[in-house]
Amino acid sequence: MEVVGEQVGQESRLLRQGEVFAYAAMLTKSTHEQTTCARGHIELLALSHDDLIEVLRAFPEVYQGVYQYALIKYNYSIA
Repeated sequence: MEVVGEQVGQESRLLRQGEVFAYAAMLTKSTHEQTTCARGHIELLALSHDDLIEVLRAFPEVYQGVYQYALIKYNYSIA
């Protein structure tokens, strides 16, 4: 799958198997400005913000990694 730039003028990039996109929108419950284009058969899985938080609380070691990433990248604290 190809992700076209998040902002006007950004270069597109190809996602590899297992990669994610629009994670900032999921963390912050906001919309995202990404356009995607499948280059073949894909399986797309969706996860809501509330479900993500529930999963992160069940796996504290993953929570810590996501929490640190959100703080550094977006200056955002996960509830």
